[in-house]
Amino acid sequence: MTTLTLEVEDAPSLDRQTIILHDDNGGNIRVQTELSAPRSDPLTLDGPLCLVVFHAMQHCKRLKINGVISEKLYRNIVAFQEAWHCHYPTWYQMVEIEPEGIARSDDTARETENRGVIQTFSGGVDSIFTLQRPQSPINSANDGTPRSAVLVHGFDIPQSNQKDFDILRKRVEKITDAAGVELLVVKTSLRDSLPSNWEHSHGAALAGILHLFAHDNYAGVIASSDPYNYVSFVPHAWGSSPATDYLLSGDELEIIHDGAGYSRPQKIAYLAEEWRQMLGLAQFCWEGKVRSENCGECDKCIQTRLALRAAGQDELICFKTKFERRMINRLKINDGTMGDLLPLIDFADEQNCSEPWVQDIKEQVSPFMPTMYKSDGSLARSLRYFRSAVRELIS
Repeated sequence: MTTLTLEVEDAPSLDRQTIILHDDNGGNIRVQTELSAPRSDPLTLDGPLCLVVFHAMQHCKRLKINGVISEKLYRNIVAFQEAWHCHYPTWYQMVEIEPEGIARSDDTARETENRGVIQTFSGGVDSIFTLQRPQSPINSANDGTPRSAVLVHGFDIPQSNQKDFDILRKRVEKITDAAGVELLVVKTSLRDSLPSNWEHSHGAALAGILHLFAHDNYAGVIASSDPYNYVSFVPHAWGSSPATDYLLSGDELEIIHDGAGYSRPQKIAYLAEEWRQMLGLAQFCWEGKVRSENCGECDKCIQTRLALRAAGQDELICFKTKFERRMINRLKINDGTMGDLLPLIDFADEQNCSEPWVQDIKEQVSPFMPTMYKSDGSLARSLRYFRSAVRELIS
C-alpha cells in the first residue's frame, strides 16, 4: 500500500469523532471515539495524526491528511518516526506526511489563561504519583488553572468489557475526586480497528487522546514508566519514554512526560507515606482474569508487593492476601524484565531490606546482570543496551 488518506468526521455535538483511513484500493478503516462530554473542537488534526502514525509507518509510504496540522507537530513527527525507524528499521518505515495545510505557530498559539492541564489516567501507580506530587505539571501550574484527567476505555480494558471498566471507573473517580480533578472518559475502538504492537504504540495513542482536548488545555501529561537511569536496561523500545513523548507535542498542546526522576518502587513508597488511601485504590494489574482488580500473583503485582515490603509498608494496602516466598518463582526473569527488577533490587538495598526474597531475586537475576552494571559509567549502560539490541535483531 503506497498511500493512506486520513479524514476526520466530528459529530455536531462534539462528543464523538470518527477517523477514516482510506487506502489506494477504495477500502477504509474507521476508528470511533466517544467522549463523556462535549469538548471544544481543536484547530488542527494533531490528535488523529498521533493516533494513526504507527499504523501508517507499517502500511504506507505517504499519509495524506484532509485537514491542517500544526507547524510544531509537522516538524516533530519526522523526528518521532526517525526514532522508531532507528529502533526497528524492518518494522517501521518513514512516511511522508502531506496535510492540506500547516498551521503556523502564530496562528495556533493561544494564551494559557483559562486553559488547563490534562493528564492521562489509568488508575495505576505512575498516574497516581503524577496526580499527587506537588512538582508535577498538573499541580505546579498557577492557582486556578483547570485540571482534568482522562480515563480511556479501549486501551487497558477492551471496549467489549463494560463491566470491569465501570468498576475501574468508580475506583478512579474516588482518586480524582480526592485530588479535586475533573475526570473525563473516552471510549475508543483504536486498538480493535488499528491493531499494533501496543508496547510500541501506546505513547502515541495516549498523546492522540490528549490532543482531543487541546482547545481547553495547553499541556497534556503522560506519567512515566521507566526512570531515566534505567531506560538503557529495557532491551526494547518502550512506547512512552522521555526520549520520544515530547515529539508528539504540537503548537496547540505540549505533551509532557512526567516522573522519570523516580523508579516505580520509589513512587510506591512515596504514595504509601503521602496518599496511602489512594494507593489502596490503585489498579496496576493487567494479567489477571478480572481486569478491574489486582490479582496479586502476576509480575506487576508481585513487584508491587516487594516494593511495599522493602519500604516497610503493609502490602495489604493493595492486596487481600499476604506475600508468600514461593511467589518469587512466578517472576519472569530475563533480559526483558531487567528494567523492572534492577530498580527493585536497588531500592531494597537503599532501604537496607534484608528479607530473604531480596537474595532470592539477586540470585535469579545474576545471570542477566553482568558486572558492568556495578559501574557508574555511561559506557557500561550503553554496552548493555547494545548487547540486548543485537540479540533482538538476530533472534
